[in-house]
Amino acid sequence: MTEEQEKNEILVVNTKMLYLLCYPFTDREAAIESCRKANIEEKDDYKLMTWAEFFQAQREKYITPPKQIDRAEWWDKLEVLPPENWQRGGSFEHFRMMEYWTGTITNQYAKLRCAGGCLYLSKMIDTTDESTWIKLEDFDGLKLLPGDEHEATD
Repeated sequence: MTEEQEKNEILVVNTKMLYLLCYPFTDREAAIESCRKANIEEKDDYKLMTWAEFFQAQREKYITPPKQIDRAEWWDKLEVLPPENWQRGGSFEHFRMMEYWTGTITNQYAKLRCAGGCLYLSKMIDTTDESTWIKLEDFDGLKLLPGDEHEATD
């Protein structure tokens, strides 16, 4: 997709579920006419927007703050599908789910080995924007959950 398409093509979007209702239009009036013919009004759950607005709405809906999870959930997610971008460095380890929610948005999981056990986080991220990824400072202030006090070699 070109930058011009991203800024100028008009989409009919269900804003509640964030999905496209039909193919993009190059003309706003054509999009409005198509909606009129389908008895869809630009209210309720439908809105006309550009690709840029649609992508921003997706980020606002899906990108989440980090959430502490336990060891069982970490291992469940690690073993359910082959991990994507699995990296280990020192006491920090992270991977992404290979199944994406939409576009470039998926779940990331991270583990930090610390005294007495491991801390675990999950977060919805945009794989093309590292500012959304889990970072070491996201673990600041967390305490071990019950059951996560085990060998830090896990």
